[in-house]
Amino acid sequence: EYWADTIAVSTLERLLNIKFILLSSEAYAGGDMKNVMLCGQLNDSYLENKGIFTPEYYVMVDYNGMHYKTIGYKGKLIFKFSEIPFDVKRIIVDKCMEKNAGPFSLIPDFRKLKLQQAVSVKSSEQSDLFNESRLRGLYEDDIIFMFYSNSNDTPNPGKGNGEKIPADRITEFVDLKKHKQWRRKLDNSWISPFKLHEHTWASVEHYYQAAKFKQNSQDFYLSFSLDSKTDLSKDVEMAKAAGSKKGKFKGVLLRPVQVDIDPDFYKSRNKIELAEAIEAKFTQDEELQKILKATKRAKLTHYVPRAPQETHDDLMLLRDRLNKK
Repeated sequence: EYWADTIAVSTLERLLNIKFILLSSEAYAGGDMKNVMLCGQLNDSYLENKGIFTPEYYVMVDYNGMHYKTIGYKGKLIFKFSEIPFDVKRIIVDKCMEKNAGPFSLIPDFRKLKLQQAVSVKSSEQSDLFNESRLRGLYEDDIIFMFYSNSNDTPNPGKGNGEKIPADRITEFVDLKKHKQWRRKLDNSWISPFKLHEHTWASVEHYYQAAKFKQNSQDFYLSFSLDSKTDLSKDVEMAKAAGSKKGKFKGVLLRPVQVDIDPDFYKSRNKIELAEAIEAKFTQDEELQKILKATKRAKLTHYVPRAPQETHDDLMLLRDRLNKK
């Protein structure tokens, strides 16, 4: 048998259009965590001169000093970029691309990932390519489901506006189609009461808007809760208006002039509050949980008028956690 050396590995990568990710079980067993990832060498002058390498697949292998053995993950031995484990990508960027050199620096997906880690948090939030769910490989790019508060229930999954699905995958989502208004039920405005922080809320949107006032305006915060029995607590559009910059609904001031949005809300709390509400909504309603699971590994996006679709990370991250239970 012939065991490949580093030059043979580089040649195989170019000829097969794949990239090997080299890991060391010996380093791991010895507690040498900094050297578990082996960055490899750029031994192929053709690729070096070309300056770009776009592998179709990635293969993780264990290198024990002499030989290579494949490593499986989630039942797979070959991976698309989006399927590479999240932590593995991060280690590659942090260790193997420190000086923008080496084989991974020729790969556009990894170059973009490195660039993303250097830009501001705001920019990374807006970049669909680098959202957290993509980095963790929680969805498949070729299946997209889009939803919003008034989504059309008629089209089959993958056939609605802004959606896509390969023809041979349509039958995989028959169960999803059985749930009426499944798209609308994914939206934050869907009325499905849940309990969170000792109060009951009609929708995720109600809690999210209320949370803007939780620290400094408790009375107004509680007026969004169904416990208060206010009109505001039952009407999504009214709740959005009350939490808006002006606090007006159809020309009527809903928010007292002395009540302002908590200063820390958009600095640190907004994402946490939203994620908590989404989790409460889907874990406390059996049908909603079934709907979310039935989307399988589809990319979930939210329709925003006159703007690009928003990738809904919170839903896909929750879906992944629910499927692991």
